[in-house]
Amino acid sequence: LAAEEDLALSAEGAELLAEVITPERFPNLAPVMQAGYYVAAGSPPIETEEGVEAEYDFGLDLIIAGLEVRERAHRQD
Repeated sequence: LAAEEDLALSAEGAELLAEVITPERFPNLAPVMQAGYYVAAGSPPIETEEGVEAEYDFGLDLIIAGLEVRERAHRQD
């Protein structure tokens, strides 16, 4: 993920990801996603064969990477 130059989702991708990132499941992440920090203003969905599915996978990769960082931090405590 560190190699990604543009960490933004289309509005459609963010809507799909919001189905997974709920305040109940991710109380700290949900407000960030709801605020639209990772949504590219006026950007169309990714123009690939995968389309919004690629964005959804990217979003899940971000969540997994964040969980891995959190787990490592808790191990160090």
